[in-house]
Amino acid sequence: PLSGGAGTRAPCLRLRVERVEQERSADDLHGAAMDYDDRRADEDEEEDTEYADDRAIADRPATVPDSLKGLRACMVCSLCKTFEQFYNEGCDNCNGLGLQMADRQDRVSEYTSPYFEGMISMMQPEQSWVAKYQAIPKQGVYAMEVTGTMPADAVEWLKNKNVQPQAKPA
Repeated sequence: PLSGGAGTRAPCLRLRVERVEQERSADDLHGAAMDYDDRRADEDEEEDTEYADDRAIADRPATVPDSLKGLRACMVCSLCKTFEQFYNEGCDNCNGLGLQMADRQDRVSEYTSPYFEGMISMMQPEQSWVAKYQAIPKQGVYAMEVTGTMPADAVEWLKNKNVQPQAKPA
């Protein structure tokens, strides 16, 4: 029946104490790493706010689509986003041209198309031959080929600004 009495529990208890001590030391190391990561994140935030004013809006990467459903492509630059993103933010590349799609459903409908083929996720356009070939100006998700027809006055207006729309006619 019960052989060894209390003596048989000692090795098990010792192993359990050692495991608890190991877990505590691992938690201490994890806590120290978290403290370092928190300090580093705070330094990065300070650095970001310090230089935020110096960064031009044009240097920011384009917004990435938040859904694969209902994607549209800008017929001027081929940037892909949802209708809602174009409506809320406009086209990240074409806002500088004066297209001003933000808060204008009519312009989003006129300057974007749901008909496009393929998508390119561009991370480093300055080092990419694909970006040069596709005329991709900055980071973002772009259509390989957009199909759609823009209003004639919009095409004329873009030509006056020396901008060739990327969309091919339907």
